[in-house]
Amino acid sequence: MLIDSPMTLLDPALAGPAEQALIGALGLGDGAPATSPVRLAGIGWRPLSPVHGRAIGPAGGGLELRWTRRARGGWRWDDGVDLPLNEQREAYVVEFGPDTGAALARWDCDSPQLILTPAEWSALVSATPAGVFSVRQVGDRALSLPLVITPV
Repeated sequence: MLIDSPMTLLDPALAGPAEQALIGALGLGDGAPATSPVRLAGIGWRPLSPVHGRAIGPAGGGLELRWTRRARGGWRWDDGVDLPLNEQREAYVVEFGPDTGAALARWDCDSPQLILTPAEWSALVSATPAGVFSVRQVGDRALSLPLVITPV
C-alpha cells in the first residue's frame, strides 16, 4: 500500500499463519523491502479469555468445571453490576486432551460451567490420566485464547 493510495484489503488466507506473517514496505529508491512481523494479528476480533477456572469433584464422583466470563471494555466494575458481554450470545467451547492442542473430547456450553457425570469423568481419566481442559469463549468473529484448567 502506498501512503497516498487507498488501502488494499489483504486476504488472510494468502498471508499464512499469523505467527509467521510479515508486512513489507518498498520505497522507490529501495533495493530491498523492509519487513516486520505482524503484531497482535486479529486480537481485536477475539473475546477476552475466561478466568478463575476451577474443577470441583462433587460427592458423586463426577466433575464440575466453572469459570468466570469477561467482557470487552469490562476493565472497571464501579457499580457492582456485570457489564454486557458485547457478543451476540454467551457461548464456550470446552476441550479435554493431553494438552491444549490435542482434544480428545469437546463440549459446547452456553453458561460458564460444565458438569460431567461420574461415567463421563471416569472415561476421560481412563483415556488420558494427565489431561487438561481448555475453555474458550466464542466470539462473533473468533474464539478467545484458552483458559487451561487442570483437574486435581
